[in-house]
Amino acid sequence: MSLARDAHVVKAGRPVPEKPSPSMLSKVVASQRHQTAPEDRIDAVLADFVDSACRSSHLLSERHKPCPQLLLTQGWPSPGREHTLVWVLQAFDVMGFSDSLLHDVALLLDRYYAGLPHRHGRTSQHTLMGAVCTVLKLTSSEGAQRPLRSSIEHLGQKQVSFKEALAEELRMLDRLQFEVGTPTPWSFFETLSIRLHHFHVPKSSQSLAKFLLQLSLFHADV
Repeated sequence: MSLARDAHVVKAGRPVPEKPSPSMLSKVVASQRHQTAPEDRIDAVLADFVDSACRSSHLLSERHKPCPQLLLTQGWPSPGREHTLVWVLQAFDVMGFSDSLLHDVALLLDRYYAGLPHRHGRTSQHTLMGAVCTVLKLTSSEGAQRPLRSSIEHLGQKQVSFKEALAEELRMLDRLQFEVGTPTPWSFFETLSIRLHHFHVPKSSQSLAKFLLQLSLFHADV
């Protein structure tokens, strides 16, 4: 009887499961080592870490996922939430901000309002600007396109000063115990989209996926 074929290896009296097979994403990244461009070959070193990184991101996302029932019944009822997110979607489109920024702001607001006592369906413009402040600071590529103060003052429509937005940002961060940068559905979409560069996937399919992700923003229980 060959112990090498056993599904478990006994170590210190405890069965240890075999190492899981690499995902298709890991295999695609590993295939870059055969590319001619040095930049592509460098990316191949991530093949051994991409699966564990995705698992860690998923666990982090689940740990900070707001409770839909508390969010919609106490913190941020549906009519006010949808109205705010529609405004953010339109405003960010005008500003040229990416979908990644949109999802980051939506999740940050959901987490914040889910931990607050009962509200009346109204979103403070100050709170919204505070969330935008945080996300712009975390996303350097977005913030580099336009000064932070200019972006906040423009989005605030002269109703929220830059100083007030910063003060509200500090209150939000304190409430969230300064735990920000939580992975969003868009984060996972971008990661999994790495595979699309190696397959003939029509752009219409990617556009549909992006549209469905945007649509899911308006349904907190999805």
